[in-house]
Amino acid sequence: MVLVDALGAATVNLKAHFWIDGRTLSPHRVRSSALRLIKRALVEHGVSMPDEAREVIFPQGVPIVRLDEMPAPTSAAAPEMPAAWAAEPNTEATSAEGGLGNEISELPHDITDATIPEAASGNLLSDR
Repeated sequence: MVLVDALGAATVNLKAHFWIDGRTLSPHRVRSSALRLIKRALVEHGVSMPDEAREVIFPQGVPIVRLDEMPAPTSAAAPEMPAAWAAEPNTEATSAEGGLGNEISELPHDITDATIPEAASGNLLSDR
């Protein structure tokens, strides 16, 4: 479910709500995937992402260019998707996200491979 959360000065802030089975899926990985895919879909459909508000001062002024003096555009093509988005896969999960599985299922394997440096030294609280 996607709801309008707030209206900013130049933005409409949305909040997405979703349910997952936390026993099999990682909430952090699913959130990352959902946000990445939502942003990609918005950019692909020409919705620009808001920029931080900035104050820009032009001490020398800004030159004025009249529209009737500008050359005509060569084509009325749709805005291009940034190259960075084209390189990003449009998949459910990326290798950086490590799949969407819950981290708990990975623990037994990680624990088996783990070494505990303190185990060899004995009592951690004793003076050395």
